[in-house]
Amino acid sequence: MDQIPKPALSLGLAGLLPFLASFLASLIGLWPVFMTSTALIYGVVILSFMGGAIWGFAATQDLDLWRWLGLSVAPALYGFAIAMFWPFSDGSACVALALGFAALLYVDREAQAAGLAPFWWMRLRILLTTLVVLCLLGIAAL
Repeated sequence: MDQIPKPALSLGLAGLLPFLASFLASLIGLWPVFMTSTALIYGVVILSFMGGAIWGFAATQDLDLWRWLGLSVAPALYGFAIAMFWPFSDGSACVALALGFAALLYVDREAQAAGLAPFWWMRLRILLTTLVVLCLLGIAAL
């Protein structure tokens, strides 16, 4: 019953590839600024996408739409602020983005508790978020 559906797990793991490639390329010194920018741009897109998942959950329910739709838009706005105002050559932008993913995990947990997300959602989100955060922090440390 707790098993993550294979399509969700497979596609979720495939979505990690740009993060992993950016980390590994940075680790071996291959275009470090370019790879940091790649991870950040992709990360902003994925952070926005994951916020959109919360919108999709909330839009089908009769609940406090201001709260849930607001929480779903916040990751995109946060990612936009990082993209607009943080120098991508600075590793601290990766730390800021990692914090955004960690905060979104809290929203995911709240959505699960409210009965919005499927039963397997948090298992998948914890796995993927942990790996994304580790990649981003690894890039920031290099």
